[in-house]
Amino acid sequence: MSDPAGTAGAVQYYVNSSTFGGDKDKLFLDTSNVRLGIGTDSPDTILEAVGSDPVLTIRDTETSHASASSTLRLAESDAGDALGRYFDLTKSGESFKIIDDNGGSPATRLTIDTNGNVGIGEDSPTEPLVVAKSSSGSTAQIVS
Repeated sequence: MSDPAGTAGAVQYYVNSSTFGGDKDKLFLDTSNVRLGIGTDSPDTILEAVGSDPVLTIRDTETSHASASSTLRLAESDAGDALGRYFDLTKSGESFKIIDDNGGSPATRLTIDTNGNVGIGEDSPTEPLVVAKSSSGSTAQIVS
């Protein structure tokens, strides 16, 4: 259903090549709370996508797997609204990585490569599980 122009919150767009309209149940902007809803007219968060089995895709246009990199950044603001500490969930080349910026020196905390090898504190794991810590006196513990 197309909402007439001027319906509060309904984002207007071309419904087809000759009709300009919108549907608040498909794309909705809550300006009082600064929230965008896709598939909902009552978004609970800054961006909410609602649908049956929804998938959110972040796709790099690079066509070579070896050099492609897509990132979802989870961050906090620093003083002055600058980017503060963050975690990146990254598809980097042929690996999935979790990178932590702990205040100026980003470090890979977890890597899963295409062979299923997992590295904790290791960028390029060569075994099914590699745990590495750079500081001396550190130990890994497996508890059953």
